[in-house]
Amino acid sequence: MEGASATEALVVDGHLDERAWERADVQSGFRQLTPREGAPASGKTEVYVLHGAENLYVAARLRDETPSKIRERLTRRDNLNNADWFLVSFDSNLDRETAYTFGVSAGGVQYDALRTPNNRNSSWDAVWKSAVQRTEHGWAVELSVPYSMLRFPEQATQTWGVHFTRRIPRLGERSEWPLIPRSERSNRVSNYGRITGITGIEPRPNLQIRPYSLARATAEEDPQNPGSATMSRSVDVGGNLKVGLGPNVTLDVAVNPDFGQVESDPAVLNLTAFETFFDERRPFFVEGQQYYQFDVSGGDLFYSRRIGSKNPIIGASKFSGRTNNGLSFGVLGATTGGSFSPSRGYGVARLNQQFDRYSSVGGMLTAFDGPRAGNEGRERSVGAGGDWDLRFRNNMYAFRGYSALTHQRWTRGGKDPTTGFSGQMEVEKQEGIFQVKANAKVTEKEFDPNNVGQLTRDRTDFAEFFATYDYDVNGGDPFGPFRRATLGGSVAQTYSVEDRLSRRQFIIFKSKFRTKGFQDISISGRLFNFLDSYDLFETRGLWPRNRKYHLRTNVGGSTADTRDWILRTNGDYTIRGSEGNEYAVSIGADWDATERLALSGTLQGEWERSVLAWSSNEAFKATEEGFKIGTEASPPTELGASDYTGFGGSGALDRILDSVPLHSDNAYYVPVYGERDTRSLDLTLRSTVAFTPRLSVQVYSQFFLAQGEYDNFKVLTDKDHIAPFPSYPKESRFLFDNFQSNVVFRWRFHPGSTLYFVWDHTRNERREFSNLEDKRAAGTRTNFGDRIRSPFNVFPRNSFIFKIEYNLGYEDLI
Repeated sequence: MEGASATEALVVDGHLDERAWERADVQSGFRQLTPREGAPASGKTEVYVLHGAENLYVAARLRDETPSKIRERLTRRDNLNNADWFLVSFDSNLDRETAYTFGVSAGGVQYDALRTPNNRNSSWDAVWKSAVQRTEHGWAVELSVPYSMLRFPEQATQTWGVHFTRRIPRLGERSEWPLIPRSERSNRVSNYGRITGITGIEPRPNLQIRPYSLARATAEEDPQNPGSATMSRSVDVGGNLKVGLGPNVTLDVAVNPDFGQVESDPAVLNLTAFETFFDERRPFFVEGQQYYQFDVSGGDLFYSRRIGSKNPIIGASKFSGRTNNGLSFGVLGATTGGSFSPSRGYGVARLNQQFDRYSSVGGMLTAFDGPRAGNEGRERSVGAGGDWDLRFRNNMYAFRGYSALTHQRWTRGGKDPTTGFSGQMEVEKQEGIFQVKANAKVTEKEFDPNNVGQLTRDRTDFAEFFATYDYDVNGGDPFGPFRRATLGGSVAQTYSVEDRLSRRQFIIFKSKFRTKGFQDISISGRLFNFLDSYDLFETRGLWPRNRKYHLRTNVGGSTADTRDWILRTNGDYTIRGSEGNEYAVSIGADWDATERLALSGTLQGEWERSVLAWSSNEAFKATEEGFKIGTEASPPTELGASDYTGFGGSGALDRILDSVPLHSDNAYYVPVYGERDTRSLDLTLRSTVAFTPRLSVQVYSQFFLAQGEYDNFKVLTDKDHIAPFPSYPKESRFLFDNFQSNVVFRWRFHPGSTLYFVWDHTRNERREFSNLEDKRAAGTRTNFGDRIRSPFNVFPRNSFIFKIEYNLGYEDLI
C-alpha cells in the first residue's frame, strides 16, 4: 500500500468529503478469517491512509448489503463488544513484534491496544480522534492519530507494517487485509502488510501531564465498638507525567498514584500452600508492560503487583523505548511506604535486542530493599537473567530459552544468604496445521524472585521435560457438521532436583469444535500421577507425600456468538483414585439487552467429596500419662509444657509414631490429614450502561460462599505411608462469606481526561474452627442452603470515591 500526504488538516467527522481522500491509495480485497477462511468478505471495505504534518489519518467505507442490521451497540471505551467494528494496527517501528491498534465501532466507541507477541493489552490508552457516519450503503469511519502517540524512527522515508480488520458479528464474520491464516498467527505482527512512501513526517514529542484530585469517604465497622460504624475521610492529589525524550523513548512518572477506579479482585477459595496471583489492572503499570516481560519457570521475574501490596506507592517512574537498531529497553523504579515515609524500594531494568527480522536476545535485572517481617532488620534481593528467542525458516521454527539467578541476604540475624538458579530451553514448530513444542527446564529450591517477581513454591526444586502438540483437523477447513476443529495434547514428567523424587507426570488431551451454526464445543481429559509422584509442599515444610493418580474430564460449550445473547456451560469431574472426587459446574450468559445495556453473569458451583487433604501440622509429646497434643498447631520448639493437653485415645499414637523421628524433647511434629468435604458457590454479575461513547456506568458484583469440613483424620508417618487416627481430638472446619460490589461511573469529558465516581461495597468474613472440643459435639454440619443470606449479616465496608483526572497534552501546553 502506498502512502499519501495530506497537505492540510482534515476535519474528522466521518463524511470523507475532503479532496485529500481522493488522492489517497485505496486498499480493498479483504478476505475472511471466519467463518470461511480465505473466502472474499461479504461486504466491500475500502481503506485510505494519509499522513499529515501532525497526525496520521485513516478512513474506511464499509459497505453492507443490509445496512439496517448494522449493530451500533454502545459500551465503555476499550470494550470490544458485539457491535460492528473497524480496526487498524500499525507496526510503526517495523520491528515485526509490536503494533498499535486503533478501533472504532459503528456506534462511535473507541478502542486502542498495544499488541505484543504474547498478548494484546487494551489498557494502553492513547489520545486520538474518531467519528462515524451511517450511509445508504453501510457506514464510514474516520480517525486521526497524533504522531506523539506512536513510536517510529527518525528517517526521511519510512515503511510501516499495517493491518486492517472488520468485524460483522451477526454473520460471525471477521475479515482482514492482509489475511493472516490461523496456521501463521503465532506472531501475527510479522505478517502485516506494508505501507510505503511515508515521507515528510517527524516524531512528535509526547508530553502529557495528568494531575488528579480525589476525595474518599469510607464507612466500616468500628473495632472498638462492634456493630457500629466509623467514618474516615481523606483528600488526595497526585498525578502522572509522560515525556517523550526522543522519537522512541518515553519517561513516565507517577507521584502518589491512586487506583480507586480499578475493579475489585474476585474472591477465591484457596486451600493450597501457595499464593493467589491476580492480573495487573493499574494503568501506570499496564502501559508499557511489553518492555518488562521475563517469564521464568511458570512465573515472572517481575510482577508489578508486588509494588504497593504492602504499603501505598509514594512515587514510581519508568524510562522505556527502542532505538533505531532494534534495542528495546525499560527501567523502572518505585518506592512505597506509609505517610510518605519510604520503607520499600523496587528496581527493574530490561534490555532486548532484535536482529535478523524475528530473533532477539535480552536480559533483566531486578532489585528490592525492604524491612523483614516484624521489622527485624532488612531484606535485600536481586534477580538477573538472560533470554533468547531465535527464529528459523522464515519464522516457522523457534529456539527459545532463559537462564536466571536470584540472590537474597538479610541483616540483623537473618538466614544465611541464598542463591538459586532457573533455566529453560525450548524448541517449537509454530506455524502450519501441525504445531509441536518441547522444552526442558530446571529450577533450584533456592530460586526465589518473589520480592519483585511472581513464582509459587511448587515451581521450584524441579526438573521438567514437557512436550505439546496442536493439530488443525482437515487442514483447518470445514468437514461434516463442523466449520473447524483442533486437537491437541501434552505430556510431561517432573522430578525434584534436591531429592531426586518424581513430583508429577501427566498426559493431556484436548479438542475444540465450532459447528456450522457457530456453536462451540470443547472436550478434554487429563491423567495425572499414574506413576509414583510426591507432593513436596502440601505439608508446609515437613516431608513429602505420595499422591495417587487423578483423572480429570471437562466438557464445555456455548451457543452461537452471532446472536444478541450467548449461553456458556462447563462441567468438570475429577477422580482422585482412592482419595475422593471433585465436581464443578458453571453456567454463564452474555446479553445485549438494548443498544446501550449489556449484561453478563456466571454461576459456578464446586464440590469436593472425601478428598484426602492436609489439615494441619501437629505437635505430640510423649509423657508418663501418655501422649499430649499442642493446643496450637505450632512446632514443639515454640511450645512450652503448659501448651500441651491430654486427650482420649492418645495411646494409638504409640503404634502410629513408632517410625517417626523425634522433633525435639520427646516431641513429634507430624502432618495431619483429613477427608475434606467442601462446597462453594460463586455468582458474578456485570452490567454496563453506556449513555454515550464517552459516558458509562459499570457495575460488578460477586456473591461467594464456601465451606469445608475435615473428617476421618490420618497421620502421615513418612512419604509413602499414612495411618488412620480416629481419636484426633480437634475439629477442622471453615466458612467463608463474601459479597462485594463495585460501581464505576466514567465520563471522558476531554480526550485523555476522565471523571470517576466509585462506590465500593464489601462484606466478607472467614471463620475457622480448630479447637480441642470433641468435633462431634462441638460442630455440626452447616446447612449450605441456610447460608445464602449469611454474607448480608456481616457488617459492610462502604467506600465512596470522587476523582477527576485531567490530561494536559503537548498541544495544550504549547
